[in-house]
Amino acid sequence: MKKIVPILITLLILSGLGIGGWQMFKPKQEIVEQGSSFRTITPKNIVPTSKSPDLDKILSLPIIKTGVKEEEQDLEKRNMLDLLAKLQNEVPMVNINYLMDFDYKQNKFVVKLKTPYNKSEVEFWKWWAKSEYRVIPETYFKLMVE
Repeated sequence: MKKIVPILITLLILSGLGIGGWQMFKPKQEIVEQGSSFRTITPKNIVPTSKSPDLDKILSLPIIKTGVKEEEQDLEKRNMLDLLAKLQNEVPMVNINYLMDFDYKQNKFVVKLKTPYNKSEVEFWKWWAKSEYRVIPETYFKLMVE
């Protein structure tokens, strides 16, 4: 019985609002009897569907500058940041000579070199020089031995 009462109350509320509250916000039309003819009264506060003249005034106002110096985006830096994000999504990268992952705490790519370390380091920098990621500075890569 205790579980039925909240369900009944909920159903009564929803039925009073009219299927999820839709009828509560629907403009109502009242019919007033005047002798033998009927007249329809429509709501007075209807939002117009076309653009209002006030909106045209607002849109025609001049743009006021805030005084902040606008900086142009450096395309090279933007390209480097885009490639940095792309490479972050491609790691971990496993190779015969090394394993590369990204360390978010250090904000660097950690490259774990495999033996022989000298050959692995050379192979990694060859890959870096040939790839599109060569625009990412070397300081973003931290080489380590396994």
